Amino acid sequence: AVKIEDNFFSESFVSVHLESATDIISGNLKLGPLTPIESTVLRPTIMGPFAYIPKMECYHGVTSMNHYLDGSLEINGRIVAFSNGKGYIEKDWGTKFPKNYVWLQSNHFEEPDTSLFFSMAYIPFYVRDFLGFISNIQLNGKEYRFATYNNSKIKLSLPSNDTILVTMENSKAKVKIFGKAEHMGNLQAPVLSGMDKTIKEGVSGTIELELWDKENNTHYHGTGSMAGIEIVDAEDLVM
Repeated sequence: AVKIEDNFFSESFVSVHLESATDIISGNLKLGPLTPIESTVLRPTIMGPFAYIPKMECYHGVTSMNHYLDGSLEINGRIVAFSNGKGYIEKDWGTKFPKNYVWLQSNHFEEPDTSLFFSMAYIPFYVRDFLGFISNIQLNGKEYRFATYNNSKIKLSLPSNDTILVTMENSKAKVKIFGKAEHMGNLQAPVLSGMDKTIKEGVSGTIELELWDKENNTHYHGTGSMAGIEIVDAEDLVM
């Protein structure tokens, strides 16, 4: 849980009271039940065995792939209802964000339990950097994990400034993801000096997901809305 002046954030409850020269936002939201990702001793978090390595620049965790919301916020006198909405929670901690990365997330598919997360970045690792990626997909009650640490293969391209195409494959499944960002806004991000870097993030994009399950010989094709998309100096990630 985190408390910042009159604002409180936890796994199950959010209370916001913000006031600036131009905006007033207040209200309460209840979250849950949460849907955590699968974990083992070797894969305690989405980072897999890298979660045990000390002094990494940035650690990442996925708290809930999918959960329901209840409550509302009053934004400049207008009530915005979140009841019967959907939520997703992830977290980062460390010293700063990677210098270049991409990030995709959506759980607003036609099927209520479908949820997707993907991230790729150059990771500083002691004397050298390496290109790492992590992805988790929940579909039809099954979890699909694609990551550097489980020998998955990846191909990434940037068809335009606001679109991204990712193909990943391992022994169990193959997935193709096409993301299109819309209505990008400014977001403050951490660097060593503080929250001094401004990046672009959109939370109303779309994601087209296509997945082939090799074990069950099944195929899925769907589109997710309200997608969170960040593309930050990602030209070096193209492969």
